[in-house]
Amino acid sequence: MRFLPLFAPLALLPLPALAQEGEDEGFITEFIEDNLSATARDVDIQGFAGALSSRATIERLSISDGQGVWLVAEDLALDWNRSALLGGRIDIEELTAGRIEVLRPPVPDAQAPTPEATPFSLPELPVSVQIGELRANRIVLGEPILGQELALTLSGAVNLSGGEGSATVAAEIVEGSQGSLGFTGSYSNETRILSVDLDLQEAEGGLAARALGLPGLPSIALQVEGTAPIDDYEATLSLATDGEPRVAGSFALQTTEEPGEGYVVERAFGLDVRGDVTTLLAPDA
Repeated sequence: MRFLPLFAPLALLPLPALAQEGEDEGFITEFIEDNLSATARDVDIQGFAGALSSRATIERLSISDGQGVWLVAEDLALDWNRSALLGGRIDIEELTAGRIEVLRPPVPDAQAPTPEATPFSLPELPVSVQIGELRANRIVLGEPILGQELALTLSGAVNLSGGEGSATVAAEIVEGSQGSLGFTGSYSNETRILSVDLDLQEAEGGLAARALGLPGLPSIALQVEGTAPIDDYEATLSLATDGEPRVAGSFALQTTEEPGEGYVVERAFGLDVRGDVTTLLAPDA
């Protein structure tokens, strides 16, 4: 999803400009770079073509900070229905990337103000956004991200309209480990109902087992499912290792806001699980 904002500024261009076949694509490239860059973030775009057609492409995009480049995306493509803008919709048939490499986490902007903890909400856009197919053929996460280099593929779909959104994502780990992640979720600003369905499968020796500190680094199967108000959220979960069920139960997340102020003053997390945890805690024999 990091490359979705690359094309969003196109929707902000006046419709008459979109109709001018002779528009300078260098100007549009500069427009996008300026809108995506910030005090501690510099965006560079190379090989931008087709901005005024139904298929726009970028050969290479890089994002850098004070320590240099931290993200590179190549072979980006956007297939979209330009006429849908007249009806207040951004209708994207395909948004794809040949390769995305995240070398390291970005350096925080020291000049940015400290954000206030506010309740979660989806952006209220003046147009609806529909992405029929979201795909990255290869995403490489550098060792500084998760402790070891990892490569994966990603596909999915996204819808956002009137403060309501839904997303479906499937990822396959192809190097550095073996596993898959499936996610389906939705949220509404009006009802504040969050729905999550997550399924994580990873072979032994994987990142999830390392992150959890599980003895022997077993294979993992984790499922999380829940539909509830986000301020009083509850979901079920189950965890199996090496094909054997270990624990199952639920977790809860409660958020308390300052009355009339709109910011969060407290978040409380609760966990209620049962099962055999000895293999999760005991060292290898």
